[in-house]
Amino acid sequence: MFALAFRDRVHGLAVGGDFRPDRTSPRAAARTTDGGRTRRTVDTGSYDTVECIADLGCRAAGEQGRVARLER
Repeated sequence: MFALAFRDRVHGLAVGGDFRPDRTSPRAAARTTDGGRTRRTVDTGSYDTVECIADLGCRAAGEQGRVARLER
């Protein structure tokens, strides 16, 4: 994982990316709704960074302008 962000105490998003170009990570985003005790894969593609804002959800960005949104 490259980045981790929480929008409150229990809701968060972790993202990773293609650390090595010859080994892609197409399912490298996971969300949690219990403070990180469990995680569930949520998006396809690779993402490098994530930001969460309380009551607005999370946004992740990756290569070639890829953007994903995870809302409440």
